[in-house]
Amino acid sequence: MVPGRRYTVGFIGRLLWRRRWMIAIPLAVFAGGAATISSLLPNLYRAETTILLISQRVPESYVRSTVSTRLEERLRTISQQILSRTRLEGLIKDFNLYPDLSEKLLMEQVVEIMRPQVTIELVRDSSFRIGFTYGDAAVAAKVTQRLATLFIEENLRDRELQADSTSRFLDAELNDARRRLIEQEKRLENYRKAHSGSLPSQLASNLQMIQTTQQSLTLLSDATNRLRDRRGVIERLTAEQQQAIEAVGVGAAPLVAVPPPGGNPPQLGGGTLAQQLVQARQNLQALELRLQPQHPDVLRAHRQLAELESRIRAAAPATPATPPAGTPSLPPVSSPPQSPPQMAAANRLRELEGERKTIDAQIASNEAQDSRLRETVLSYQSRLEQLPTRESEITELTRDYATLQASYQDLLSKRESSVVAANLERRQIGEQFRVIDPARAPEIPISPNRLMINAIGAALGLLFGLGTALLLEVFNTTLRTDGEVAAALGVATLAMVPVLRTSAELRRRRRRAQLEGLAVTSAALAAGGVAAWWFTLGSGG
Repeated sequence: MVPGRRYTVGFIGRLLWRRRWMIAIPLAVFAGGAATISSLLPNLYRAETTILLISQRVPESYVRSTVSTRLEERLRTISQQILSRTRLEGLIKDFNLYPDLSEKLLMEQVVEIMRPQVTIELVRDSSFRIGFTYGDAAVAAKVTQRLATLFIEENLRDRELQADSTSRFLDAELNDARRRLIEQEKRLENYRKAHSGSLPSQLASNLQMIQTTQQSLTLLSDATNRLRDRRGVIERLTAEQQQAIEAVGVGAAPLVAVPPPGGNPPQLGGGTLAQQLVQARQNLQALELRLQPQHPDVLRAHRQLAELESRIRAAAPATPATPPAGTPSLPPVSSPPQSPPQMAAANRLRELEGERKTIDAQIASNEAQDSRLRETVLSYQSRLEQLPTRESEITELTRDYATLQASYQDLLSKRESSVVAANLERRQIGEQFRVIDPARAPEIPISPNRLMINAIGAALGLLFGLGTALLLEVFNTTLRTDGEVAAALGVATLAMVPVLRTSAELRRRRRRAQLEGLAVTSAALAAGGVAAWWFTLGSGG
């Protein structure tokens, strides 16, 4: 590099003119090479088709589809299936794609070469575009059409398979829910059978049974008390009858009428003293059952009874002793013959004994029934005490049963909806892919871009030439003008000696000029050819 040299516009222009061949030759070589390479590259045509997603023809409010994946996810899944080795290998064989490569490479390698040539592009939320690039425009259109058909068929198959899978899954879940529901129902049924009578739902019936049993106990107790009172009356009558018989002696005992409970006592009248005594005692007993001891009638009956007893003692002072109170025994069979009054009294004593036995049996039955009723009350009270535990257990069982039943009903509803949705997909009236822009054979290749290749070649040649020229100029130390001498050496120039060339040098300059003209002409012709080819390509020729 010459010190003090300034690179002005004029200097750069002279430099470019001086190094013109160094710039023009690489430009011509690179441009020609790029044109040659671009002309040798095969044409590639791209065929495209647009597919639209059509909504199902049955309103969603009537039938809800079980396929709810978005279009992007569905395309991603279907693309992996379509671009699989099996599908692409079938297309290569059906359309005889890449025949030269098929003879040299393995099928897997050919498939890998074809896969990038298939493009799937989402245009909008409801449409997408399928493209295929190949050297033959007609074959590219056919392959694109086949790809669109495969997408449509695969979408229908996937939707139907997904709907069937959902239906089968819901069937399995429904069967399992039904089995668990039946098991829970069986457990609930066994629990109710095992604890029948002590369930919370039987609280009212248990309380009603306790109340009814207690009422029965009260009635039974009243009836037993009445029977005991009646038995006491019969025992007193029996004792008095026996005393009367023993007091008057053989043949003096008359038949004594037993008053009904609560009836009016017989009035004292005619008859023997013994008969009057019996009647007086019966009258007193009847009055004592109905009236208070201080009642005038009761007091009067006591006075009458005392008078009769005094008269009887005065008439028969040697009366045998009265046996102790208790159950009287019947006269022995071996007794001497009795008079009719004695026989009537004995019969009456037997009647009283039979009635007493009947009352005793009834009292014993009432007491046994009372014991059973009290045990029944205790049993029902025990059931009431168990109600909190049973209520907690039955609540847990019922809660699980309600949960299982709700789950079963929900699964049943979903299963029915999934069956309808599966039928919708089988009849192909659900969401579908429809071709709205069929694939056509392209007329203009998309590759190679020859103009760009040629432009890149020419640019590379120009840059190479300019770089070489500037590099040589940087390392060139020749001083060509007096200004450069003055700037570099700092001395004034006294004179300039022109270059004197020989005839041989002149001849070499003329040959070089001719070569330069030839090179310029070749470059011009090459540029004109490229322009003509581009014009022809742009006009569709």
